[in-house]
Amino acid sequence: MTASNKTAPLYVQFINEIKAELDILGLPAPTSAPTETGLPENNGWVFIEFGPHGGNTPALIVPKSKTRMGVLHSHIDLAGVDGYLRPVSNNGRVVCHFEPNASKAASALASFVTASKRPVAPPTRQSTASKPASQPPLTNVADSQAAELEVASWASAHVGSYSDDEAEEALLAMGRG
Repeated sequence: MTASNKTAPLYVQFINEIKAELDILGLPAPTSAPTETGLPENNGWVFIEFGPHGGNTPALIVPKSKTRMGVLHSHIDLAGVDGYLRPVSNNGRVVCHFEPNASKAASALASFVTASKRPVAPPTRQSTASKPASQPPLTNVADSQAAELEVASWASAHVGSYSDDEAEEALLAMGRG
């Protein structure tokens, strides 16, 4: 480490260590960007990737911390690779976590050179037929208005099917009468 590198934030030092390890391993240089690390970044993360930033290019994602290294996030399943950490919860395209160890991370990056991100299905709305019987109470005006439109839509499709008393009873049961 050079004298000037000692004053750099810890994540910058970590990225420099990974780049040195990539050179030793003979792996290609990761995608560059005009940032402090020389890699694509946003406010909280640095992206180590081997293709156009974003899109379908998978990344090993390094948290930007000045004083301590947090776990790395990976778009590729690194189960079985030394340094793999099972994620605590589902996190979009992040498949697993990885130990913040530069030499282990550099070795794992060989998997990223020709890989693609896993597809993530967009969220889908439940149809009214598959909604659970007991719904949580409505808490805001938009939810209330949407529910009234749904009831109105249902009612227009069932005109004449129920008496006024039955409709009133249903609305009372729903807390809207």
